[in-house]
Amino acid sequence: MSKWIFDQKVDPLTDNKKYFFILQADSGKNDYGELPVLVIRQDGDELELFINWHTYLGNDTDDYKYESKYITTRVDQDQPATLLWDNSTDSKASFCPYKYTSGLVQRLGSASQFVARCTPYGDSPITAIFDVRSLKEISMPYNDRLGWWE
Repeated sequence: MSKWIFDQKVDPLTDNKKYFFILQADSGKNDYGELPVLVIRQDGDELELFINWHTYLGNDTDDYKYESKYITTRVDQDQPATLLWDNSTDSKASFCPYKYTSGLVQRLGSASQFVARCTPYGDSPITAIFDVRSLKEISMPYNDRLGWWE
């Protein structure tokens, strides 16, 4: 059984459909006891993947206009990769860099596990483990609009 939650909304201004695929981590609670949440959002041609850590992340750069954090990720048994992900406006979520988003979503479609690690400001690292199985199956009915799968 899939752990993914699917939602779609219509923008009342443009009538564009937005698709959301949401998954809570199986482990990796923050200091408040909350589990991170993985969100894949498609809005027209714009694809985003982000993790809401539910805690203040801080900034790993000297640029305080565009705050970012180093996030280390691993899909199944692939080599871990560390990239600078942009923070959300409230600095509680991390957005996958745009040029890697499509490839990561496609990789998750054939994967079982996605692991992400972040070290929030002044806290111990959070290692979130997501059971990503069935992303492809749950999103396939919308593939004519998403275009993720061949």
